[in-house]
Amino acid sequence: MYYIVNEANPELLILWNEKDGIISEESLGFAIDYSGIYVETEQSHLWFVSDQSKSLYKCDYTAQVIEEYQLSILKFEGVVVEGSIVYLINDATAELYKYQIK
Repeated sequence: MYYIVNEANPELLILWNEKDGIISEESLGFAIDYSGIYVETEQSHLWFVSDQSKSLYKCDYTAQVIEEYQLSILKFEGVVVEGSIVYLINDATAELYKYQIK
């Protein structure tokens, strides 16, 4: 199963698998755009990064926001979470940023 985000117009969370294709589409509405998604299977969380909202969102599997973290710069387009460490890739700087969540 794959979780896919459509960045904007419309803002969608799509569940897809190879056998069945699109399983579901959920409208999102908590950010201006959805630049990247990471599925944290150990804790059953989805992490969304929004470039335009300058935020990182920790959500449950139904895309309900559990926590929101403000980011200080624009253009984060990808996210990976490992425990309490968040890695964000920035298109503008072509750099990988590492943050500790407390």
